[in-house]
Amino acid sequence: MFEHAAAAGGQPEAGPSVVKRIAVRGSAVRLTILADPTVATAVAEGPHRVEQIGDQLLITSDLSQGEYTAEAPRSAFMKWVDAGTRAGTLLRVRVNPDLPLEVLNMAGSLELSGVRAPVAVGVEAGAAKLTGGAGPMNLSVASGSAEVEWQFVGHSTVTSELGSARVNVLPGSDVVVTVESTLGSAQIHTAAGVVKAPRKGVAQTV
Repeated sequence: MFEHAAAAGGQPEAGPSVVKRIAVRGSAVRLTILADPTVATAVAEGPHRVEQIGDQLLITSDLSQGEYTAEAPRSAFMKWVDAGTRAGTLLRVRVNPDLPLEVLNMAGSLELSGVRAPVAVGVEAGAAKLTGGAGPMNLSVASGSAEVEWQFVGHSTVTSELGSARVNVLPGSDVVVTVESTLGSAQIHTAAGVVKAPRKGVAQTV
């Protein structure tokens, strides 16, 4: 709960706005995001930073915390090597299932489950598993892979550039899903069969 502090002249200062959406950025970590209806917005456990930007709550993984503090300057290559050795570090985030969610996963793994609000997920050089949710989803796999089992509602898109995406449309979905592939592979599994996007092409299913 936010309170208003008194400013000069006796007028209250504007406090932070109410959180209406969540964003999570994970880099070189095992990122787990679980829907939890007992959470008002989001709660994170593991190396991270939190800031509120307008009505968005932003959670960012931060491996400079804890055992990773006070390290000497390193080259870009060594930082990349370090990221590989730290990729097992777990960042666990519990989110309110009804708040829109935006996730970017880079050079790590992502498990997301149970969200009922619109979701946007980006995967770069990582692997993602998205299960047990319901609602619109926009998924972009720049490189890496994604496996999705979702009850889609509304317009959803799946884009695969250099990676692969396998989408299972769960029963009860009411959706038009557009899947697009450039140099990667993408396919949608529905009760009616499998829709595959050709390379540098687009496929759609109802």
